[in-house]
Amino acid sequence: MIQYRHAFRELLPQWLRGPNADSFFIEGLCALYDADRSWFQQILLNRFPSTCDPSALPLLLADRRLRRGPQTADLAVRRYLRLWWQQWQLAGLDAGLLLATQAFLAPDYPQVRIWTRGGSCTTIAKGTVGRALSLPGYAPLPLGPDGALDLPERLRWSGLITTVEHPSGTFDYDSISHPSFASRWWHFWLTIHGKPLWAPWQYGSGYKWGQKGLSWGLNYPQGELRTLDLIVRDFQPHETRCVSMIVTENDNAFDPDDPNVGNPAFGWPDGKWGYDSIDDGAGNVIPAKPLIHRYWPGIP
Repeated sequence: MIQYRHAFRELLPQWLRGPNADSFFIEGLCALYDADRSWFQQILLNRFPSTCDPSALPLLLADRRLRRGPQTADLAVRRYLRLWWQQWQLAGLDAGLLLATQAFLAPDYPQVRIWTRGGSCTTIAKGTVGRALSLPGYAPLPLGPDGALDLPERLRWSGLITTVEHPSGTFDYDSISHPSFASRWWHFWLTIHGKPLWAPWQYGSGYKWGQKGLSWGLNYPQGELRTLDLIVRDFQPHETRCVSMIVTENDNAFDPDDPNVGNPAFGWPDGKWGYDSIDDGAGNVIPAKPLIHRYWPGIP
């Protein structure tokens, strides 16, 4: 690349081209212009996700109020930042919350669902974010109708985000434990499926309740779970409340197309999941919820 000082040298009169003048004017004063140019070029390039230094990615994420997952690669972050305004177009909708949640759960991008108290279930298919970002190993996301490039239209057209309606109370989490909540239509539950980032750890492993940095029942730092809380708060519909996140290794759990949907005999909530424990009828205290799942309750 031609430096400014080299171009200036060609424009100077003969009497400023001597060794002394060249050393003072060209290699001295004019070198400052090259330093400024290089500095401003770096500033300009660092404002764009595709050209910025990796150290600038956290600042760009903060500027756009997006969150990076603990295992998200730089390439995925750069491409996610390029779609930031389309992500925020969907804020306040189930699709926006599901997309932001799945983006945080890289690189697996597991299936995620939202069940509402009103009986609506919206699901984002596994790998949807990987396809939306055109990451290696993922099939490209098809164009929308008439070749539309808009992300919401492409997601709707591809069928990767689906909504199924059931009668109110189908997902009966707490009708017995909290009967007064029955009219709170703004409650919803977020379920994360497959085998995401969190693996359960067992009692007797040396950890203690309340140990700093750890999450009870989830072998994952509290800080990352708190970040997921913030994602829910940012993208959930206004004035709604996520009663609990449920992490499960079963892709088929809480499937809205299950012929036994809502039937507690087939693993569905029985109205008592709002309790921590219940009496089994014989005087024994047992968990109120199946231990095959993990629960993260009480997100404002």
